[in-house]
Amino acid sequence: YSNPDVDHLIEEGRRTVDQQRRRQIYGEVQSILARDLPYINLWYMDNVVVHSARVQNLQLGPSADYNFLTTVALAR
Repeated sequence: YSNPDVDHLIEEGRRTVDQQRRRQIYGEVQSILARDLPYINLWYMDNVVVHSARVQNLQLGPSADYNFLTTVALAR
């Protein structure tokens, strides 16, 4: 992420000792970052299921957590 305005504001925030001015500066930085959204999610939940026909009641939910294991059963 490269934004000369943000870089300038961060430097200004570092230099000032006036807490009220610093609060304004970093508030502006946060507003710019909220608008630009300078990040990419590097990790996300994903479940891939491979199972045999003996496994019953297997239903994956959209949250990709492991709660689905509470309803799983094995057939005899």
